[in-house]
Amino acid sequence: MLADGRTVLLGTFTCGFYRVSDIDAPSARWSSCARSGRELRGAGAVGHLVVQTVPDEHALVTLDVSDPSLPREVSRATFDSTFRPHWLALDEGGSRSS
Repeated sequence: MLADGRTVLLGTFTCGFYRVSDIDAPSARWSSCARSGRELRGAGAVGHLVVQTVPDEHALVTLDVSDPSLPREVSRATFDSTFRPHWLALDEGGSRSS
């Protein structure tokens, strides 16, 4: 759910989102991003930012979704070839362990 409390982005494995607006009377619209065709997995939203895993590129990317119809990449963390991030979750308390 985005910061407005009324919009939800549902991620796909090919770098796209379905934007579900007005939760009381929902409708879904496709929102793509410039990374179309890449394999993406887990995502977590914090305010107007979405952190997305990109296993094929051994990276995490941060997307600005302040305009949810046009997500855009604003930063990236790249790892070595042995690490393929595939899942993430926001845990404000830091209590998750593996």
